[in-house]
Amino acid sequence: MIPTFTADDIEAALLSLPHEIEALDRNANQARARIDELKSAVELAETNAALMADANGKDAETRKLQRSQAVESDAIVIATRADLNAAKLQLAEAETASETQRRLFAGYLKIAELQAAEMNLMNGRERVTQLKVIANAPPI
Repeated sequence: MIPTFTADDIEAALLSLPHEIEALDRNANQARARIDELKSAVELAETNAALMADANGKDAETRKLQRSQAVESDAIVIATRADLNAAKLQLAEAETASETQRRLFAGYLKIAELQAAEMNLMNGRERVTQLKVIANAPPI
């Protein structure tokens, strides 16, 4: 069954969706800024963990491995990476929701255009009928 949309439904959607899209875009921008901050925080935490690691192996390769293990097991690094992943997820959700609302807005706009065209067509037919009646009317 084809859904029907009242003029009030269309008007409400066309008035409210831009505000929703704007809010979602704001959320996406905030998530992008947070991601940039967290990337720097992850780098700092990894550097700090590497510097604080007890790397006392016999050769450079062993010490490198010890530092790497210290970084991977550091609680601050793990927590900061988790925050970064959460911010990336938030960004993806905001972008997806924004795109969905943009498509919904475009759909409502097309429906409004189609309904306007239908009204113009009906008015045109009505005008033709009126002209035919006038043309067939007896002279005064």
